[in-house]
Amino acid sequence: MKITKLSRQKRKENRFSLFIDGSFAAGLSAETVTRLHLSEGKEIDPEQLQKAIFEEERQRALNYAFRLLSYRGRSEKEILERLKRYGYSEPVINATMEEVKNAGLIDDKKFAVMFAQDRLNLAKKGKRVIFIELLRKGVPKSDVEEALKKINDETEVAKKLIEKYKNRYARLEPKKRKKKLYDLLLRRGFTFKTIEDVMRDT
Repeated sequence: MKITKLSRQKRKENRFSLFIDGSFAAGLSAETVTRLHLSEGKEIDPEQLQKAIFEEERQRALNYAFRLLSYRGRSEKEILERLKRYGYSEPVINATMEEVKNAGLIDDKKFAVMFAQDRLNLAKKGKRVIFIELLRKGVPKSDVEEALKKINDETEVAKKLIEKYKNRYARLEPKKRKKKLYDLLLRRGFTFKTIEDVMRDT
């Protein structure tokens, strides 16, 4: 098998079209071409060709994973599911996940702490809801429990919510107003102890 043509693509200058024995074989990035030392006239066996195609797919999967992580932190499960949904092969996914983890870009323990802190402070969600959300993202239960111990106390956030919504229910009779505020904190996922402590002073 011989590389009879290796031409730069017109619309994508960083990509090449690879032709083997006169027939199109694959589209490859400039990085893959350079890494595998591919050139016109060079002999290539089927194993080398498969390696070239695998490397190309792996690089695309890696770039996709990097792009996902550039938007926000994600759990290992989230990245894995997105790669599967995109249709990458299992060997490519495994190689990609290993490289991303080795680069320190996926760490469920750190992710859990950052996610929990953001959900508490920005979304005003309580620890019960955060616990469930992190489990759904595939974070191990032990890591979730540890993360919830490290974030700020949810009591202050619950108090601020009470103050924010108290005026909205000001015209209601005290019993109904208290029920509205209690239900609000319950829906937001605050622990029952936090709700009781906050409502005691309302």
